[in-house]
Amino acid sequence: MENLVFKGENSQALTNSLLVAEKFGKEHRNVLQSIRDLMGTAEFSAYPQMFVETVYYNQQNGQEYPMFVMNRDGFTLLAMGFTGKKAMKFKLDYIAAFNKMEKALKDGQKNLSGAEYLLQQAQLMVEQERRLKTLENRMDTLDKEREENGRKLLSVKLSNERAPQQTMKSKIRELVNQYSSATNTSQQNVWHLVYKKLYYVYHISINSYHKLTPKESKLDVAERNELLGKIFNIVSDLIRDTKAA
Repeated sequence: MENLVFKGENSQALTNSLLVAEKFGKEHRNVLQSIRDLMGTAEFSAYPQMFVETVYYNQQNGQEYPMFVMNRDGFTLLAMGFTGKKAMKFKLDYIAAFNKMEKALKDGQKNLSGAEYLLQQAQLMVEQERRLKTLENRMDTLDKEREENGRKLLSVKLSNERAPQQTMKSKIRELVNQYSSATNTSQQNVWHLVYKKLYYVYHISINSYHKLTPKESKLDVAERNELLGKIFNIVSDLIRDTKAA
């Protein structure tokens, strides 16, 4: 595989993920994932031009598959993760290929006449304007779709009734459930801790109150005796302490 590097649209030396995978003997999907991992880092956001995602056509099954085109900097960043003696040789082969292509491109630029250079720059400007126009058209389409979706939303028939407000008892149960999940503690132990704190903080023993029915829970008893506010405070403190830890 001799053509490791090729000339891009803007006379830039480029390679792609397929060539890299083949040269380094790696699965293409693994190379794609390595590139996506690099692009997902916060530091990479300042250098988006290193990799450009595109597709290639598989002649065997007629399907399109993802592929990345990269410049020298992108390849260098990607190849940092490739180790071993063979990998070092392949890196050197790639560096030589980049150097050769960049030299050829520079020599080609030197041989351009003034008119040819102006023509080349004009072609680049036309291409940039075409891409900008395409982007503007896409933005216009998105704006129109957003406006249309907004009109559709306003025309949706809504219920005349409002959803009931969440009760204090429901809020407490929700917080206990969240605390239980966050701390990997059983809900039974969480409730035990809550009622224990109710006793030590407010000097109130929930067990001192009699149940009206066998099915009545301790929280029902607390609601009947207007203790939900205190229990809500206790559970809130538990969650705050967990966040602060």
